[in-house]
Amino acid sequence: MKKLKKFFKYFIPPVFYNTNRSLLIPPILNINKWKNLFEKKNKKSKNFQFSKNIKYKKLNTVNINSNFNIKLIDYLRNFDHQGGIVASENKFIYMKPCKTAGTSIFHHILRKKISNILDYRYNNQNYTKWLNNLNSDNLSKYFIFTVVRNPFDRVVSICAHFNITIDNFIKNYNQKKLNEQLFLHSIPLSKYNFLDNIQFTNYVCKFESLDNDLNFVFNELDLNVADIPHANKTIRSEYQEYFNRQQIDQIYEIYEDDFENFGYSF
Repeated sequence: MKKLKKFFKYFIPPVFYNTNRSLLIPPILNINKWKNLFEKKNKKSKNFQFSKNIKYKKLNTVNINSNFNIKLIDYLRNFDHQGGIVASENKFIYMKPCKTAGTSIFHHILRKKISNILDYRYNNQNYTKWLNNLNSDNLSKYFIFTVVRNPFDRVVSICAHFNITIDNFIKNYNQKKLNEQLFLHSIPLSKYNFLDNIQFTNYVCKFESLDNDLNFVFNELDLNVADIPHANKTIRSEYQEYFNRQQIDQIYEIYEDDFENFGYSF
């Protein structure tokens, strides 16, 4: 056992690469942390209490009144992540959070299948015109969908993308020192789904069951999509292996609404 501990003390953990050979963060290889982690990994944080009722509905068919629609339009016009809103005159709005398969859905499906995609980055003039002309009556005709992901899994993906440690991410997030791109990538998923504690998305896909959920969306949009590609897919360990106890509690605090709204846990 002493030899084993000595080995892990000096062992440099293997690094993981994505398909572009970009360096990912290594998992934790401290024996005591691993033992503690695996004993508790299926238990929720001692400092975090889950709501008994998950707030979101995967398929949300509740009719929202015109007063709320007016507030929602203003919310969309002033949304922190304008690149996270994709629309079509085919009457859908895709709320596109970072690190939730957005590249696959947007670039490899929607832009190829639909000619009149409206978005902030690639079609800014028409997107801005559409957003300015949006009103309560026509907003109610749109099918609004999004994708959510376990915050722990998403944080690992964010850190790998920016080549930073989890500790640095947590520190900079809490001190509000994130640069613009890192900030946009780390916006809580609840902001893409809720306004005044009311869900405005009609359908919520889960990253963990993405193919099945997107098939429902594409049927609603009358899109014929045979295969759903997975762009920017990384090769790494399960997300549970990257966090120690303190980091788990800190991520619960940062993304408390996401855990409560979408029923995720460590």
